[in-house]
Amino acid sequence: MLLIKVIESRLVYRAIVYSALVLTVSCTRIRNGFIEEGAPVVINLDSSARHYSLASLVDSVRAISLETNNNSIISDPVFVKQIIYKNNRYFVFDDKFYAIKVFDSEGKYLYDLCRLGLGKGESLHIEDIEFDCSRNLVMVLSNRPMKILEFSLDGHLAKEQTLNFFASGFAFPSVDRRIFYINQNRSEVSSNKNILLTDSNNVVKSRMFDFPKNIHATSYFSGGLYSTGQGIFFNPVFSDTFYRMTGDTAKPAYKTNYSSRNIPPGTPEIEIDKNLKHFSFQYTTFATYRDYIGFNYFGGIRSAAFFNTRSGRTVTSDILSDSLNILFSNSMFENDGKLVMVLDLNSLAGFLQRNAKAIQQRFPAIYKHIHVPNAKQNPLLLEFVLKEI
Repeated sequence: MLLIKVIESRLVYRAIVYSALVLTVSCTRIRNGFIEEGAPVVINLDSSARHYSLASLVDSVRAISLETNNNSIISDPVFVKQIIYKNNRYFVFDDKFYAIKVFDSEGKYLYDLCRLGLGKGESLHIEDIEFDCSRNLVMVLSNRPMKILEFSLDGHLAKEQTLNFFASGFAFPSVDRRIFYINQNRSEVSSNKNILLTDSNNVVKSRMFDFPKNIHATSYFSGGLYSTGQGIFFNPVFSDTFYRMTGDTAKPAYKTNYSSRNIPPGTPEIEIDKNLKHFSFQYTTFATYRDYIGFNYFGGIRSAAFFNTRSGRTVTSDILSDSLNILFSNSMFENDGKLVMVLDLNSLAGFLQRNAKAIQQRFPAIYKHIHVPNAKQNPLLLEFVLKEI
């Protein structure tokens, strides 16, 4: 399975990047943020529990074929880490090629954001991209060299800021505040904390979330920091809890239950790695949409789950309940009021051909893009609405 191979290959990459620079801190003391105790809402993803079928609740599908040419090619849909939709443009971050491909609302390739290199407006290793709504800018987190690049929506570099610490994710709760996810990369700035709260000049004001005692390596497929229309959430690596971040406080909001596939608390990292196929855990995606929160998870295969916060009902892409759920099992993203999923036309070519008639009847917008590819083609983006349950 491609996903298992990707996970196993990522596990080989264990080098933890340390900051080579020392932050010059003023006399102001760096406080520790506050992590509240509480009773988060439990999302039951036990395979024996009753779940609604995602494909049966998908409505108003729009399929956008991303143009494939020598300049626009994406390495593989499984490496699409982030999609931002603003100003009728899709900013697609390819985490393998460290590239940001920009397409218009119909999927036509426009340009690359952030050139490859070490100069101004360039990066050799992009870690994350986010949208700063307070300033209407696309923000790029680079770790080689360590800096933040700010781009206008038409692709022009507005500003660069150097960073004195490594981070694998960031968020912008307000014009004068930033949140960084350190991802087990200890430095003199981060100490042993996974979340740094800074001002707009990246000066650290607070730290929170101790590094897990059982996890030592950077993870590229579990845990993350997420900006959504309902706020900012943090899910520590291999943790079952999503925390809502407000000011310098984190409050447990949602907790997943995989029953017998839960990772026992404190399980050594080497044991998790050895038994990865037998556990379930959240991936690096989290979205909020109307009354739903959604995320991708591993439960033997890559799946998607949506939880209705009003009704308490859970929707999954379990292929045993509906084979067409495989169309909606991939990475999900939400911004600007749009819920988007990536569909890999290459790896699913055989399934799409065999089930063309069923797809034509239920999802005609997707059916229009089904054909036998002559060569590798870019993924399809699916914009859709979920019915209320």
